[in-house]
Amino acid sequence: MQQLRAVDLVDQQFTTSVDPTLASDPTSGLLTEAAEHNCTLENYLESKLAAETSEADIQALLDRIRHEPGCHHFFAAAVRKCFATHFKSGDLEILSHVMRALYSHDFALDILSLHLKISDVVFEATQLLTDYDCETVGDPQTAVSHLGNIVLFVQMVLTKFRISSPTLKKGDKVVRTDFLRSSRVYSVDDLPHEAKSVFSGWFKAIFDSSSEGIDDIILRSTKPKILLQLSATLFSQACIARQDGRIDNDVLHNGISYFLGPLLNWTLVGVVHAMLFEVQQRGFTATCQLEVLRSLLLAQTCPRVVLRLCSPNLLRVMSSKRAQLINSTRNLDIGAIKSAALQSLGLKGDGIDMHEETPNSPAYTFLDFPKREIHDAFTLARERKAPRIDVTRCLTITTPTKFLLLFWSELGIAAGRGEIETCRRLATFLLVTPKSGVPPLLPLFVYNVLPILIARTDQQAGDSNMSTDLLVTVVSTALSAALHLEWAIQTVCNEHRSLLGQPSAMIARKLASDLRAQRASSNTSAAILQRLSASSAFVTNFPVFMP
Repeated sequence: MQQLRAVDLVDQQFTTSVDPTLASDPTSGLLTEAAEHNCTLENYLESKLAAETSEADIQALLDRIRHEPGCHHFFAAAVRKCFATHFKSGDLEILSHVMRALYSHDFALDILSLHLKISDVVFEATQLLTDYDCETVGDPQTAVSHLGNIVLFVQMVLTKFRISSPTLKKGDKVVRTDFLRSSRVYSVDDLPHEAKSVFSGWFKAIFDSSSEGIDDIILRSTKPKILLQLSATLFSQACIARQDGRIDNDVLHNGISYFLGPLLNWTLVGVVHAMLFEVQQRGFTATCQLEVLRSLLLAQTCPRVVLRLCSPNLLRVMSSKRAQLINSTRNLDIGAIKSAALQSLGLKGDGIDMHEETPNSPAYTFLDFPKREIHDAFTLARERKAPRIDVTRCLTITTPTKFLLLFWSELGIAAGRGEIETCRRLATFLLVTPKSGVPPLLPLFVYNVLPILIARTDQQAGDSNMSTDLLVTVVSTALSAALHLEWAIQTVCNEHRSLLGQPSAMIARKLASDLRAQRASSNTSAAILQRLSASSAFVTNFPVFMP
């Protein structure tokens, strides 16, 4: 609301009517500073972002911007102007400085996504990475280090905003993004032509005891995108050489050290994913790959953003029963790796949010994340706030059916406290709100989970009215909300498609058929069918339930 007021999209009277606490309309501290420097807020913020200040200073600036909503629009405009200027001039130093600040401050990316077309930002950065050639630069080592922060920025944005397309288009131009996600390990003979021609030089420079290090010649001859394609294969071949006795442990660790500095640390996301894949494939007998992971991820100089981007895959692999068994017999520091991954997500080593821990908070672990998300959603709903559940992350830990059954158990507890309205709103939010990268939950609930819940209710000793009431409430509300969502899309977008996997009419038809087939043997099925058929509003929307 403060942002809308700051750019005069709403007036003060309307702002106050929505939220009386905004009546004072305080002047932004940053706006005052900009006026003192006799410049606009946009230009002031641009100069502050581009200045050669310490990381702590720029993080403090971004924190101030976060807490002054009236500045958000001007901050995004300043970033847009900065990018436009320096993408055109090719000034890597300032781009690197600004992008490092942005990917290190999560809220800054959220602000940008509200005011800029984030895919266009990614397009421009990816085009720069695709076309950049170090042959003509005076200091290729510095140039490559600056490019690294641009790579990490794009990787962070692609992941955070779930931009999964292998290509991006702007006007008539198309760029590929798949090289930024590359974790493929090639056999040397199968490497792409450009990568194959420089592979032996890079391997000798990094993993050869007689090497004098990475010189400017090899940096000039290798484009950044080729280096991203090479890195996972370099480590895989180094592990093979170590197992065959062609290199010793000191040479391996010396090679690893090159990837812990700014020159090559931006290639580590693909390397970590490749090493994890080999560990999984070999059932944790890949000791060299585990040693590489331990050395990279526990190093003080490993970029936090690399840990964060790899943490879901890391935690999934390292939390497996096989990993725990192997760790108990060998000193692989799996616990330390998990702790580092959790901390990169803002969680303590035991999985508790570092910002929300209280003395009496339960000891949640990573595997308890789905339950914790549901608990937090209920807390928000009870406070009449918009709920949120990171379903995508939950489904990396458990299956959709198990997740929905867990959600239902929490609904049952809330319904027992008389919070039927809270249950209705939260169930509708989860089942009907479209979510990118998540399987459609409404048809899954009706087809797979509902029969299990009906069977449980039939077997329930004593009064089952509350369970039946909850089932009827959730089914009727979710299906009606799905139908209205379809109407809205059809009216506004003129599109005849379902965002929920199947049209609500098809789901209702299958449900009615199943309930009628089971009503003779299931009291709960009969009760649900009778209650839905008795609702005139529901029958109007879904005539298939007409008695």
